[in-house]
Amino acid sequence: MHKKKDRRCGHAWRPILLLPLVPLIFSACQKSPEDMAHQMEVMDGRTAFERYCASCHGPEGRGNGPVASVLTTPPPDLTQLKNRFEGVYPSEYVLRTVDGRHQFLAHGTRQMPIWGNIWREDTTLGYEAEVQRRLNALLHYLETIQE
Repeated sequence: MHKKKDRRCGHAWRPILLLPLVPLIFSACQKSPEDMAHQMEVMDGRTAFERYCASCHGPEGRGNGPVASVLTTPPPDLTQLKNRFEGVYPSEYVLRTVDGRHQFLAHGTRQMPIWGNIWREDTTLGYEAEVQRRLNALLHYLETIQE
C-alpha cells in the first residue's frame, strides 16, 4: 500500500511568500481617514486627467498628447509647474487655469477647454460643490506628478 503524503508539509513555505506584503498591509492600516480621503481624491483626479486632459497634455502630463501637434499653442509640461514657480506648486494658478478664470492673453484665443464651465453645464453633476470637488481632485492629482 501507498502511504498518503502529508500535504501540509509541502505547503509550509507559502506564508513566507506573503512576508514582503506585510509592510504594505501594515502601512495601509496606519493611514488616517484624512490620508485615505486624500488618496481617493488623487485617484479621482487622475481619472479626470486621463479623461479630459491627456489628449493634449499626454498620459504623463508632459505636453505630448496625441492632439498636441495640431494645436496653435503647445500644451505645457504639467510635471514642471513646481519648477516653473520657484519650487512651489502653484495651486491657485492651476485652479484658475482649469476653471477658466485665468486667461492667457498673450496666446490669443484660448484653446484649452474651460473645464469649470463645462462641468457646471453638465446637469448630471447637479451642483457647484461637485464641480469644485472635481476641480480640487484634478488639482491634487497634478500636484502628485510634479518633478
